[in-house]
Amino acid sequence: MTKKELVQFIREEAMKLAIDQLKTKKEAPVSAPVFKKELSEEELDEILFNGGGSSITEKNKIAINESLNKVKVTTGEIDQFENDFKSKVSPQVVFDKQQNGYSLFLYKGEEGMEARASGSIKVNSANDIVWRFSVQDGADVKASMKLTDDTYGLITKLYEFYQTWQKDWTEKLSGTNNISDETASQAPPAPTPSAPAAPGLPPAQ
Repeated sequence: MTKKELVQFIREEAMKLAIDQLKTKKEAPVSAPVFKKELSEEELDEILFNGGGSSITEKNKIAINESLNKVKVTTGEIDQFENDFKSKVSPQVVFDKQQNGYSLFLYKGEEGMEARASGSIKVNSANDIVWRFSVQDGADVKASMKLTDDTYGLITKLYEFYQTWQKDWTEKLSGTNNISDETASQAPPAPTPSAPAAPGLPPAQ
C-alpha cells in the first residue's frame, strides 16, 4: 500500500467512525468533522510513528510532585552541565527550560529518582536536532537532515555524552556519589542561552 493509499484509508476510516458516533447519539445533531484534503508528510509521520502525540520535548512536562523533591539543582551543577555539553557535543545548542525553570531538572523522592534535560542543536539554517535526556526513560532524538560524516559524528557525540550523563546522575541520585540536598542554594533564575548566530557544525573531533 502506498503512502497516498494509506492516507485515503485513514481518512475513510475516520469518517466512518464519525458517522457511526453521530448515528448513536440521541442529543442534538452535531456537524460531521471536516478533514483536510491532504495530510502533510510531517503530519502523516506523526500519526504513523508517534500516534499523533506530542513532540519529544513535550514529554519533559510530565508532572512530578515537587513538594516531595529532596534535591535542588545548584548553579554549579547547571554551569557544569551546560559547559560540558557545549564543549563535548556542540556549542550550537539551545537548552529548554525544564519544569523547575532551569536547563537541568533533578528529582529524588517517593516517586523515585529522575534527571532531565532537553534542547536543540542547530545543524544548518534549516535543520535542528531536537534531543531529550532522561535518567529513567533514556535518550530521544528527532531530526530531519542529510546524513554526512559531520552529522553522524554529532549524533555519536550526543549519545556518548548521554551515556556518561546518565551514569553520573544515576550514581549521584542513588547516593553512591555526593549530591546537593534541599538545603543547598538553588540556582537563581536565568534566561535560557541562545545558540550562536553562525550556522554549521563544529569541526569533527
